[in-house]
Amino acid sequence: HQTLDPQQIAMEPAALAQIIPQQPGQPYSAQKIRESIERLYEEGFRVFVELGPSGNLMSFVKDILGERPW
Repeated sequence: HQTLDPQQIAMEPAALAQIIPQQPGQPYSAQKIRESIERLYEEGFRVFVELGPSGNLMSFVKDILGERPW
């Protein structure tokens, strides 16, 4: 994950593409996703944005964070 001050991020596709790691062919393991979401939550992140059609990230976030507010 990348820790960024939200004020530093321009919400435009070209700007977002610059900060999102490009890792084609390198899927994350379920454990890596769990660790990343837990770490982000501990650091105070409460908004998770998924890019793409599948909806997998939101399912992972719901499963991992459970009843915790986010």
